[in-house]
Amino acid sequence: MENSHLPEHDFPHWQSDAWFSGRHMGYVKSYFHQCADYIGLHDCDFYEMSIVLDGAGNHILENRIFSAAPGSIFIVPPGVRHGYQADGSLLMFQALIHQKFFDRYDHELRCLPGYTLLFEIEPFLCIGTERAPSLCLYKQDFDAISPDLRALVALERMQYAGVEVLKNMRLLAVIGLLASYTERMRGDGGRRTASANSAASMDIARSMEYIRSHLGEKLSINDLAQMANMSRSTYLRHFRCVSGSTPNAFIQLCRISYARRLLCYSQMSMTDIALECGFFDNSHFSRTFTAYEGMSPTDFRLLHKDSISYCMCTLCSPHISI
Repeated sequence: MENSHLPEHDFPHWQSDAWFSGRHMGYVKSYFHQCADYIGLHDCDFYEMSIVLDGAGNHILENRIFSAAPGSIFIVPPGVRHGYQADGSLLMFQALIHQKFFDRYDHELRCLPGYTLLFEIEPFLCIGTERAPSLCLYKQDFDAISPDLRALVALERMQYAGVEVLKNMRLLAVIGLLASYTERMRGDGGRRTASANSAASMDIARSMEYIRSHLGEKLSINDLAQMANMSRSTYLRHFRCVSGSTPNAFIQLCRISYARRLLCYSQMSMTDIALECGFFDNSHFSRTFTAYEGMSPTDFRLLHKDSISYCMCTLCSPHISI
């Protein structure tokens, strides 16, 4: 089957405003979907996570086709065109995840070994290389995570003022389990194949993980290439193949993304944020941030002051333990 045979969805561009509740902390929408034929090609401005529960079929991701079987996990970043085709029937758990979820819980998520590889690197490896998604749940893992999936969907029907927070907490638990399975697979060597290109892709994936974990430090191309056991030119070539950008562009994008989160969800000073994110000084931070976002860090923080107020209220509440 070629992806040209899969029709476009009636609504080819899924927007956050149409899917999320609009309530405070309403960052997650989850449901079970019984696909008897196909889900047409579409893209989203949020993350879409699908876990195949029963049946068989295919997942079409950009111009690539992947087999979908019980236990298959597909995590699709914003802006990526994709769809599903059932071979008879395909039952899936699907979670739609707003970008604000990742911003709000960035610190907690990055404490989970395997999270960065699962959500921020693996999806792009599947798009940019010939590598298929490597995470498929074993039966014992599937049995362990199933109660959380059912509970998450059940929360969609609950009438309770705090239900959105409960949904976020339950999704954190699900992501934590998936991240632990990802880390275990990497640890037992299950992620490598005989393909030299696939091995190089995983070396770049580890390099991308290192970058994200050391944004506050000096990151040189020569050092990164050495850690990946590649020459500088080979490293640059493979990095562009996997990520679609240069290492320096990727580093800059990661630093801006981290700065956005700190501006929204911390009361750190501009100077401290600049150093935390790896900028030379506050002036360098301000110039670079303004070039990316079209406004200064100060103006960006003012625009998102409600996020800061909520975060500090949560941290200071005597009824909530962090």
